[in-house]
Amino acid sequence: TREQAFVYAMSAAATVWRLARGCALGNLAACSCATPPRREPPSPSALTASGSFTTKSVSFDAMSARNSFKWGGCGDDVRSASRLAKRFLQGSSPPGTGSTAKFMHAVNMHNNRAGRR
Repeated sequence: TREQAFVYAMSAAATVWRLARGCALGNLAACSCATPPRREPPSPSALTASGSFTTKSVSFDAMSARNSFKWGGCGDDVRSASRLAKRFLQGSSPPGTGSTAKFMHAVNMHNNRAGRR
């Protein structure tokens, strides 16, 4: 049913998210951090012509923020988490040997794949 398809896809997405977070936090030995970004994030100076702007009581200078950016964390390695989730969710061959069982297994694998994307 549509509802089952949704549940399979959401379960796969939740599995990938949980694995990615577990890897980033160092709780899982099978994976590690994501590769740090190779370049800085885009400069917010595109927001204003002067390169700075003020909100209620905070002034933000885009150039000083750009010059002070340092990657300081362990990112979620979604690609590795997706591969782990695929192995975990794929399971074994479908129960039974009938064509209906094989078809349902193929549908469930499709829904898992959709959730991992």
